[in-house]
This record gives sequence, C-alpha cells and structure tokens, in this order.
Amino acid sequence: MRVPIPQLTAERRGELAKAAGRYAEGSRVAIRGVRRDGMEQIKGFEKKGEISEDDLKDWSDQVQKMTDGYIRRIDDSLGDKDKEIRQV
Repeated sequence: MRVPIPQLTAERRGELAKAAGRYAEGSRVAIRGVRRDGMEQIKGFEKKGEISEDDLKDWSDQVQKMTDGYIRRIDDSLGDKDKEIRQV
C-alpha cells in the first residue's frame, strides 16, 4: 500500500524549523537546570567542609565546561536539522 505524501511547503518548513528550535531551547533549559543543581551540590560540599575552595573552583569549572559542551552539541544538531528541514 502506498500513501502519497505531498512535498513540504515553505511555510510548513518554517513551522518545523521553529518547532525544532523550541525543542532545542527546552533541552538547553534542562541542561542549565542540571548545572544549577550540580553547582548547589558542590557549594553544599564546600559549606560542610568536605572539599576545599580550590576543589570548589575546579569542580565548578568542570561542570561549566561540560554544560558548554552539551549546549554546543545541541546548537550544532539544531543547525544541521534546520539545514535539513529547509532543504528543497
């Protein structure tokens, strides 16, 4: 059985690109939330005296680098998907 699917219009491609952008922004927000939770946990360790200030800075930098890396991956994926969607 074959189901004919019409070609996407420019308007529909724009809508799909916006939807992909919304999903990407939701992912970025989720990653930032995880970063916030991790930073709070690290600060809690420092307040309890379980880690030093130097460890606090090192761990915070690692968390930020990981966050930046994942957000960069999302942005790259969004760019690729946007090109794919808008390709005629």
